[in-house]
Amino acid sequence: MNDSPTVLVHAKGLRKDYGSGEGLVRALDAVDLDVTRGETLAIMGPSGCGKSTLLQLIGGLDRPSAGELSVAGQRVDQLSERALAHLRRDEIGFVFQAFHLMDELTAQENVELPALLAGCSPSDARARATALLEEVDLADRVRHLPSMLSGGQRQRVAIARTGERSENRAGGRADRQLGQRCGIRRASALGGLAYQGLDLGDRHPRRAHRRHRGSFDFDARWRVRR
Repeated sequence: MNDSPTVLVHAKGLRKDYGSGEGLVRALDAVDLDVTRGETLAIMGPSGCGKSTLLQLIGGLDRPSAGELSVAGQRVDQLSERALAHLRRDEIGFVFQAFHLMDELTAQENVELPALLAGCSPSDARARATALLEEVDLADRVRHLPSMLSGGQRQRVAIARTGERSENRAGGRADRQLGQRCGIRRASALGGLAYQGLDLGDRHPRRAHRRHRGSFDFDARWRVRR
């Protein structure tokens, strides 16, 4: 296990199989990967090469068939279901391709939900959700249901719902304290941010190319085009 405090995700010999016998599909095969804190990593490749499978394993949505996987210092491949749920709640933010917003909740209520589940007070969760929606230019849509929003607006609600680590944001002391009380976490949503045309700054994300089924080359570098 890589115990470096700068390594957020560590995978070694990661494998994921589906089925058995003649129907066996090896979605991932001996994947080694280290992702450091603050790094943006884009995993790219054709359909069926294992991108979603890798993300599901890192996000604690599925378990590997073999290999070692650590996220935020915890061995994901050894956690109980309860501990996995806590890891997803406290350390990981998801922006799903289909967004998965709660249809009966407003944009504001959708963004509030993770903080409420983490034990944040309703007033703090509401204030934080309002601030996050303002950051993605949806201050005038906080009370709208998902059915009343465009596809791009629903995407931005999903991005806001991931929350953001207060120490990674520019803001005053009150905002930092609020983020700490709510225990909100952030996940990189590079694709969504680029789609919305937001300024990504001079980031140099790392790109993972598929070499063959289930195997990736994580050494290439690329520059975000603006």
